[in-house]
Amino acid sequence: MIGESLNLEIWNRLIQDKSLDGLSLPSKDGRLDLNGLDLPDPLVIRRFEFKGRPVSEIEPGVVIRGAKWQNLDFSGSRLRGMRLFGCDIENCRFDDCRLEGLRMWSMSIRDTSFKGADLRNSALGGVQDGTRNVFVGSILPTLTCAGQCTRPPRSIAVCFAIQGWSKSTSRRVPLLIAVSKGS
Repeated sequence: MIGESLNLEIWNRLIQDKSLDGLSLPSKDGRLDLNGLDLPDPLVIRRFEFKGRPVSEIEPGVVIRGAKWQNLDFSGSRLRGMRLFGCDIENCRFDDCRLEGLRMWSMSIRDTSFKGADLRNSALGGVQDGTRNVFVGSILPTLTCAGQCTRPPRSIAVCFAIQGWSKSTSRRVPLLIAVSKGS
């Protein structure tokens, strides 16, 4: 388990796109093992209703811009409300992570797994300055959509097919992934 001071040091380095060398972290399957990493829950700034629906305005747990993460295993971590802009993520694992409220813009996600991750209320298809997120060789889970669901992101080497697409609340939407060659 990652202690509080190590947790803070890891986040300081990840946010600033600095190396995690020297932190005596174990490795697992060729990746640094960050299992148990924790972000504080997003702070609710205010609550209100819009067209009869409850809305919470939040301050995200962390905003990360332009980071390059490689060979990191976040499995089992609690990363709610994370915001990622223009980051490159390669050969990472977010298996069984709590990623509720994740938002991504202009991202490149390669050979990364999200098996069993909780992505409720997340936006994986964010566009910034005309640049879309690209998922190549990545594994996404069966998604549980609660609230407003958006279509999956455009991708280069991964084809998405959705069965039972619905914007209805709390409906499970299986996301089937077929990896094609090249491109």
